[in-house]
Amino acid sequence: SRQESEEIRKAWEIIEGVLRMFRQEVETTGCLFGVAILPNGYQVYPEQLETLLALAGERAGQFDANHPIERLTGICRELEIPCLSLAESFRQEAGGRTARETPRRDLLLYGGGGHLIEAGNALAAREVYHFLQQQLDGLQEAGAS
Repeated sequence: SRQESEEIRKAWEIIEGVLRMFRQEVETTGCLFGVAILPNGYQVYPEQLETLLALAGERAGQFDANHPIERLTGICRELEIPCLSLAESFRQEAGGRTARETPRRDLLLYGGGGHLIEAGNALAAREVYHFLQQQLDGLQEAGAS
């Protein structure tokens, strides 16, 4: 189990509560609720992680770039909320290149940071489409049995 400060633990409890309430609200309308997790630059481009770790100084050894994604997917699993993490598909698309090495047309995040740009939006749209199609196929199969 990961050591977290009381402040961080409380923040995750709030996120869990918000997701629970949001799911309930959406489901009362007869709609389905799901979560898509977009990665940050440090979860996609190696130099972004290096920069972040350098800024963390002696606390760098305590940092796990995937922890927020793992924590959020765990919450979704507990709440039975369909969840799609886009981190792996973004890392694969980046191909291990740094943001500086990536041609502008292929860059997924603005400046290698956090905001999606054209290629990142296109990749996210494809991944979300496939995820939603899988969710719908699952519902149709469950309804047929």
